[in-house]
Amino acid sequence: MRTRVEWEQRLRKESVEFCLEYKLTVGTVDLESLDPKVAAIYNALKLRLEDADSHNVIWLKEIVTKHGPSKSLVGGQGAKDAWILVQHADTDRDFQQKCLDQMKTLSKDEVDPRDTAYLTDRVLVGTGKRQLYGTQVIFKDGRFVPNPIENLDQVDERRKAIGMEPLQEYLKFVEQAYLPAEKK
Repeated sequence: MRTRVEWEQRLRKESVEFCLEYKLTVGTVDLESLDPKVAAIYNALKLRLEDADSHNVIWLKEIVTKHGPSKSLVGGQGAKDAWILVQHADTDRDFQQKCLDQMKTLSKDEVDPRDTAYLTDRVLVGTGKRQLYGTQVIFKDGRFVPNPIENLDQVDERRKAIGMEPLQEYLKFVEQAYLPAEKK
Protein backbone atom coordinates (compact mmCIF):
# COMPACT_ATOMS: atom_id res chain seq x y z
CA MET A 1 0.00 0.00 0.00
CA ARG A 2 2.84 2.40 0.80
CA THR A 3 4.11 2.14 -2.78
CA ARG A 4 0.67 3.03 -4.14
CA VAL A 5 0.39 6.05 -1.86
CA GLU A 6 3.90 7.22 -2.69
CA TRP A 7 3.05 6.88 -6.39
CA GLU A 8 -0.18 8.85 -6.22
CA GLN A 9 1.31 11.47 -3.91
CA ARG A 10 4.27 11.90 -6.28
CA LEU A 11 1.81 12.48 -9.14
CA ARG A 12 -0.17 14.98 -7.07
CA LYS A 13 3.01 16.82 -6.09
CA GLU A 14 4.14 16.89 -9.72
CA SER A 15 0.79 18.37 -10.72
CA VAL A 16 0.96 21.05 -8.01
CA GLU A 17 4.55 21.93 -8.90
CA PHE A 18 3.59 22.18 -12.57
CA CYS A 19 0.75 24.54 -11.72
CA LEU A 20 3.01 26.67 -9.55
CA GLU A 21 5.72 26.77 -12.23
CA TYR A 22 3.25 27.98 -14.86
CA LYS A 23 1.44 30.26 -12.38
CA LEU A 24 -1.76 28.26 -12.57
CA THR A 25 -4.11 27.88 -9.63
CA VAL A 26 -4.53 24.23 -8.72
CA GLY A 27 -8.04 23.02 -9.47
CA THR A 28 -9.04 25.99 -11.62
CA VAL A 29 -6.99 25.60 -14.77
CA ASP A 30 -8.61 27.04 -17.92
CA LEU A 31 -7.01 24.87 -20.62
CA GLU A 32 -8.22 27.03 -23.49
CA SER A 33 -6.24 30.01 -22.20
CA LEU A 34 -2.97 28.05 -22.05
CA ASP A 35 -0.27 27.60 -24.62
CA PRO A 36 -1.19 24.30 -26.36
CA LYS A 37 2.08 22.64 -25.24
CA VAL A 38 1.45 23.59 -21.62
CA ALA A 39 -2.16 22.41 -21.87
CA ALA A 40 -0.99 19.07 -23.30
CA ILE A 41 1.44 18.53 -20.43
CA TYR A 42 -1.24 19.48 -17.90
CA ASN A 43 -3.70 17.07 -19.49
CA ALA A 44 -1.11 14.28 -19.45
CA LEU A 45 -0.45 14.87 -15.75
CA LYS A 46 -4.18 14.89 -15.02
CA LEU A 47 -4.73 11.63 -16.94
CA ARG A 48 -1.85 9.92 -15.10
CA LEU A 49 -3.34 10.95 -11.78
CA GLU A 50 -6.84 9.80 -12.74
CA ASP A 51 -5.38 6.47 -13.88
CA ALA A 52 -3.53 6.03 -10.58
CA ASP A 53 -6.68 6.82 -8.60
CA SER A 54 -8.73 4.40 -10.69
CA HIS A 55 -6.29 1.54 -10.18
CA ASN A 56 -6.01 2.30 -6.48
CA VAL A 57 -9.79 2.17 -6.00
CA ILE A 58 -10.02 -1.26 -7.60
CA TRP A 59 -7.15 -2.58 -5.49
CA LEU A 60 -8.29 -0.96 -2.23
CA LYS A 61 -11.86 -2.22 -2.54
CA GLU A 62 -10.57 -5.78 -2.25
CA ILE A 63 -8.48 -4.93 0.80
CA VAL A 64 -11.25 -3.05 2.62
CA THR A 65 -13.79 -5.76 1.85
CA LYS A 66 -11.52 -8.39 3.40
CA HIS A 67 -10.01 -6.45 6.28
CA GLY A 68 -11.70 -3.09 6.95
CA PRO A 69 -9.91 0.19 7.73
CA SER A 70 -8.34 -0.13 11.19
CA LYS A 71 -4.90 0.51 12.67
CA SER A 72 -4.83 -2.81 14.52
CA LEU A 73 -4.97 -4.67 11.21
CA VAL A 74 -2.52 -2.62 9.13
CA GLY A 75 -0.72 -0.34 11.61
CA GLY A 76 -0.87 3.42 11.88
CA GLN A 77 0.89 4.12 8.58
CA GLY A 78 -1.19 1.50 6.77
CA ALA A 79 -4.42 3.05 8.07
CA LYS A 80 -3.24 6.54 7.02
CA ASP A 81 -2.26 5.23 3.58
CA ALA A 82 -5.64 3.55 3.12
CA TRP A 83 -7.40 6.76 4.11
CA ILE A 84 -5.41 8.77 1.54
CA LEU A 85 -6.41 6.36 -1.21
CA VAL A 86 -10.07 6.41 -0.14
CA GLN A 87 -9.99 10.21 0.11
CA HIS A 88 -8.94 10.37 -3.54
CA ALA A 89 -11.46 7.76 -4.74
CA ASP A 90 -13.84 10.47 -5.98
CA THR A 91 -14.99 8.36 -8.92
CA ASP A 92 -16.61 5.91 -6.50
CA ARG A 93 -18.66 7.80 -3.89
CA ASP A 94 -20.39 4.60 -2.78
CA PHE A 95 -17.02 3.13 -1.85
CA GLN A 96 -16.03 6.32 -0.04
CA GLN A 97 -19.33 6.24 1.88
CA LYS A 98 -18.86 2.56 2.77
CA CYS A 99 -15.39 3.28 4.14
CA LEU A 100 -16.66 6.34 6.00
CA ASP A 101 -19.46 4.30 7.58
CA GLN A 102 -16.90 1.72 8.74
CA MET A 103 -14.54 4.41 10.05
CA LYS A 104 -17.34 6.00 12.09
CA THR A 105 -17.91 2.74 13.98
CA LEU A 106 -14.29 2.50 15.13
CA SER A 107 -12.64 4.16 18.12
CA LYS A 108 -10.10 6.97 17.78
CA ASP A 109 -7.46 4.38 18.67
CA GLU A 110 -8.32 2.61 15.42
CA VAL A 111 -9.07 5.55 13.10
CA ASP A 112 -7.79 9.13 13.37
CA PRO A 113 -10.83 11.40 13.88
CA ARG A 114 -9.25 13.98 11.55
CA ASP A 115 -9.19 11.39 8.76
CA THR A 116 -12.87 10.72 9.39
CA ALA A 117 -13.55 14.48 9.25
CA TYR A 118 -11.78 14.91 5.91
CA LEU A 119 -13.60 11.96 4.39
CA THR A 120 -16.91 13.12 5.84
CA ASP A 121 -16.47 16.48 4.14
CA ARG A 122 -15.28 14.89 0.89
CA VAL A 123 -18.37 12.68 0.70
CA LEU A 124 -20.76 15.47 1.70
CA VAL A 125 -19.36 17.94 -0.84
CA GLY A 126 -19.15 15.22 -3.51
CA THR A 127 -22.85 14.52 -3.05
CA GLY A 128 -23.88 18.19 -3.12
CA LYS A 129 -24.30 18.68 0.65
CA ARG A 130 -22.78 21.12 3.12
CA GLN A 131 -19.58 19.96 4.79
CA LEU A 132 -19.02 19.91 8.56
CA TYR A 133 -15.32 20.68 9.04
CA GLY A 134 -14.37 22.98 6.15
CA THR A 135 -11.68 20.71 4.73
CA GLN A 136 -12.86 20.91 1.11
CA VAL A 137 -12.08 24.17 -0.63
CA ILE A 138 -12.63 25.86 -3.98
CA PHE A 139 -10.85 28.76 -5.66
CA LYS A 140 -13.16 31.77 -5.89
CA ASP A 141 -12.51 35.45 -6.41
CA GLY A 142 -8.74 34.98 -6.18
CA ARG A 143 -8.78 33.01 -2.91
CA PHE A 144 -9.34 29.53 -1.61
CA VAL A 145 -12.59 29.38 0.33
CA PRO A 146 -14.33 26.42 1.91
CA ASN A 147 -17.23 24.80 0.12
CA PRO A 148 -20.46 25.60 1.99
CA ILE A 149 -20.34 24.55 5.65
CA GLU A 150 -23.24 23.39 7.81
CA ASN A 151 -23.58 25.65 10.89
CA LEU A 152 -20.53 27.73 9.97
CA ASP A 153 -20.53 29.48 13.36
CA GLN A 154 -19.73 26.12 15.02
CA VAL A 155 -17.07 24.85 12.60
CA ASP A 156 -14.09 25.79 14.78
CA GLU A 157 -15.67 24.02 17.77
CA ARG A 158 -16.08 20.85 15.69
CA ARG A 159 -12.52 21.15 14.37
CA LYS A 160 -11.06 21.72 17.85
CA ALA A 161 -12.95 18.72 19.28
CA ILE A 162 -10.98 16.39 16.99
CA GLY A 163 -7.61 18.13 17.14
CA MET A 164 -7.78 20.29 14.02
CA GLU A 165 -6.55 23.88 13.75
CA PRO A 166 -9.09 26.72 13.36
CA LEU A 167 -10.53 27.08 9.86
CA GLN A 168 -8.72 30.35 9.10
CA GLU A 169 -5.33 28.77 9.90
CA TYR A 170 -6.19 25.84 7.63
CA LEU A 171 -7.13 28.19 4.79
CA LYS A 172 -3.80 30.02 5.17
CA PHE A 173 -2.02 26.66 4.89
CA VAL A 174 -3.98 25.79 1.73
CA GLU A 175 -3.13 29.13 0.13
CA GLN A 176 0.56 28.72 0.98
CA ALA A 177 0.58 25.24 -0.53
CA TYR A 178 -1.46 25.83 -3.67
CA LEU A 179 -1.48 29.48 -4.72
CA PRO A 180 1.17 30.83 -7.07
CA ALA A 181 3.41 33.32 -5.22
CA GLU A 182 2.10 36.44 -6.99
CA LYS A 183 -1.49 35.62 -5.95
CA LYS A 184 -0.67 35.23 -2.23
